[in-house]
Amino acid sequence: MASWFRLETTLPDHPKLIKLARITGISQMEALGQIVTLFSRVSDCSPDGDISSYDQDDIEIMARWDGERGSFFRALIDVKFIDIEGEFMGIHGWMERAERHKAALRKRKQREKGKEANVTGQSLDSHGTGRDNGVTVTEDVTGRDETRRDETKNKPMSSQGRTRRSYSEDVNKVLDHYKLYHPKGPGSRPGDKEKKAIIARLKEGFPVEELTEAIDGMHKTPHNLGQNERNTQYLDLELCMRNSANVNRFIKNNSIHRGSPLSKEVQSTINAAKEFLEE
Repeated sequence: MASWFRLETTLPDHPKLIKLARITGISQMEALGQIVTLFSRVSDCSPDGDISSYDQDDIEIMARWDGERGSFFRALIDVKFIDIEGEFMGIHGWMERAERHKAALRKRKQREKGKEANVTGQSLDSHGTGRDNGVTVTEDVTGRDETRRDETKNKPMSSQGRTRRSYSEDVNKVLDHYKLYHPKGPGSRPGDKEKKAIIARLKEGFPVEELTEAIDGMHKTPHNLGQNERNTQYLDLELCMRNSANVNRFIKNNSIHRGSPLSKEVQSTINAAKEFLEE
């Protein structure tokens, strides 16, 4: 789904853009095109502007840079289009730029919550009331839905009408997929924190297939595999499932690296896990 972001009218003549053009040896209009293209990809892949999981090649591919490898990425940092603080890397001023997008997302979530308050599949009588699945819904003249739980039914319902128990099968599918990639192999046992994160993403509408694809993407991301300043791997399931932005980022990254071979360590772990499961 296409997204959008705010672009200041001063950008074509902004000192940062002019400096970027001079450093990289391209025209000012070419630099403008590269930046707009990069911002468009970031808006799709990382709505919060956090690009920590990407390396320099990813960033330059997003911007459609075809010059000297690494030069455009370094220039983006030099002119402060990209901020780096510790392990965090993000587009400078992105959240201000995306504020309207955030507001739109909040409104959409509010609308979705309003829809979730309704019980689907029920028929309202002439007084505007109906009963289904142990929930009584009354629609008042203002159009607001007032929902109360039928006291005769004590089965807890989630915001999408599913119990937490009903998510267990999907959660286990995601966990099983993750265990194939986790450095500790099939003996790894993610805890409640990871399971809650998975359930949260399922509630947001992510299918199991996309969550497992995000895991694949995380394990193909050079930064997460240890190619970073600290030479540290960031392959925790909780990190992958922490929020929708991370899931979307790793799904997109899996697409960017589609067809790329997995690291020898990851591949050997998968093979060991498969042998373990076949015993």
